[in-house]
Amino acid sequence: MQAAPNYAGEKVKTPQAKKSVSSIASGISVSQKKRKKKKSTTSFELYIHRVLKQIHPDTRISKDGMAVMNSLIGDLLERIATESENLSKKSKSAAAKQGTQSAITARDVQCALRFLLPGELSMHAIAEGTKAVSKFNAPK
Repeated sequence: MQAAPNYAGEKVKTPQAKKSVSSIASGISVSQKKRKKKKSTTSFELYIHRVLKQIHPDTRISKDGMAVMNSLIGDLLERIATESENLSKKSKSAAAKQGTQSAITARDVQCALRFLLPGELSMHAIAEGTKAVSKFNAPK
């Protein structure tokens, strides 16, 4: 207990905040332990907004529209990754006979895009992917 002066000038004992033994030992206050951590979720909202402003600078998008676009892109990413993984496993089984290991390659992603996206959309996606891979592999 700590002594604090009152209005008459007398010292009055005031109770201190009680801390649990475990929080004192760990150095973390009780209020810090009660805080919940946010789940980390992948969101494409920033990128959707940037692309929208590049294409149509004066156009806005609602929260519901952004949620739909975010869901669409997340679903498409998941489907491309799953298909690429399946293709990689098939090519891996052929490579395993030769004694080499493989990971998901640009070719696996390119084939997955051909399977999943229709017509001209797949051609544009493959062209952009090829450009990104060549930029990544370019000497710096």
